[in-house]
Amino acid sequence: MYFSCNMLKRIIFYLLFLYLIASPTNGTSEKPFRNWLIHLGMREDPRDVTFKFYNNTSTPRNEFTLLNSMLISSAGQEDNIHSRIIKNSGIPLVDLGGHYYYFVTHVKANYFVAMEICRNHGMTLLSIESEEENTRIINYIIKYLSKIEHFWTSGGDLGQEGRFVWLATGKPYNYTHWSPPNPDNAGGEHCMEIWKIGDKHYIWNDKACNNDYHFICELKDCTEFCR
Repeated sequence: MYFSCNMLKRIIFYLLFLYLIASPTNGTSEKPFRNWLIHLGMREDPRDVTFKFYNNTSTPRNEFTLLNSMLISSAGQEDNIHSRIIKNSGIPLVDLGGHYYYFVTHVKANYFVAMEICRNHGMTLLSIESEEENTRIINYIIKYLSKIEHFWTSGGDLGQEGRFVWLATGKPYNYTHWSPPNPDNAGGEHCMEIWKIGDKHYIWNDKACNNDYHFICELKDCTEFCR
């Protein structure tokens, strides 16, 4: 059969195209989910669809479920974005004013281990940047977690006595909610907690960093959870 030069070029280009779209891009036999499947109207076997939450490959899910949960359009859908961040994080994030918090109530840790745990989850130990944020957090604790008396934050004066900064950001306080006469550095107290006093009243307090308390992690910037 006679093939023109142009026809041969078209056949070669078509075969090359089929090879490229069928081949994995990561050098393994695993076929990760690709956005172009949507545009081409193609489907992979759902058993081949894998994705990651927190750098851990999860169990395969139906591709249609993936489309609904992971590829929601962000245009004009602020509520969907927020719910998607919480859903995709894999941990029980709480949305308070557009910031996301993880209230760690199942384990206690000293200040440094608490910071390490938050970082290990892709978050930071809590930094409170305004009166409004402080009010939202305390109101949530009063409503849902009022039996807990102590929560670590990232505040402290470990670098210089009396100069309190948020160690998660390096920024000095621009708002405070201390319980007088605190901070008093009684017995070498250099780390800041949210402390329950009375029945339903929470205030800031400096405390020895080696105490084991519950703590609050936060995610203020949309990072891998939005992807």
